[in-house]
Amino acid sequence: MKLLALLSACVMLIQPVPNPPEDITAAVDLSSIAETADQSPVYHPIADEVALSSEAVTDEPSVEDYYYTDVPLEQAQQKLIYEICEEYEVDYPLVLGILSVESNYRTNVSHKNNNGSTDMGIAQINSYYLDHYAAMAQIPESEFDPYILEHGVRALCGDLQYLTDSYEEDGYTGEELTIHILNGYNMGQGGFNKYKKRTGSISRYYDKKVLAVVSSLELSDENIILN
Repeated sequence: MKLLALLSACVMLIQPVPNPPEDITAAVDLSSIAETADQSPVYHPIADEVALSSEAVTDEPSVEDYYYTDVPLEQAQQKLIYEICEEYEVDYPLVLGILSVESNYRTNVSHKNNNGSTDMGIAQINSYYLDHYAAMAQIPESEFDPYILEHGVRALCGDLQYLTDSYEEDGYTGEELTIHILNGYNMGQGGFNKYKKRTGSISRYYDKKVLAVVSSLELSDENIILN
């Protein structure tokens, strides 16, 4: 996939992390995260397909494909996330980076926004747009629960595909496309468009933190023994 092919081409592009120009609504205090992005290589994966896949993952992944020793999720949970990413054809490390920044991989967190909405679960799904995220997750809205790990991750992966489609149609590619996808997810497309007009910039503290987390992930050793 283009997501993985662009990794090596972009590893030296990351810029120093500025102070955040605006509030970021997340369940974790992003300002408390160490300022390491200026020391980390940039990671710019881009999805090569945008249509939702109805085909289930059939190949059994090896532990070395999906198990990150520094991600505080059980092996079975990481495998589930990996398989969902494969199904939706989005980049697994990028999704882990988003989940880290949004919720620190926790499923039971919520964040109350100033507009009265609530961000919920591991992917911080916004309560105002449950119908959209349920559709992205391919789960009936009446059954959709953002606090369930699988539901939240499916909603995230579906939305990343949706945003990829939208921003590719606008002509974005490569690094710019990845930055638009990340900030479009965090702010919504409308909010991100306002940010771009106000600042003249596309990069924010959010995309830099996600990419820094992705660059720091460490896969398990191939000889590790897991239950």
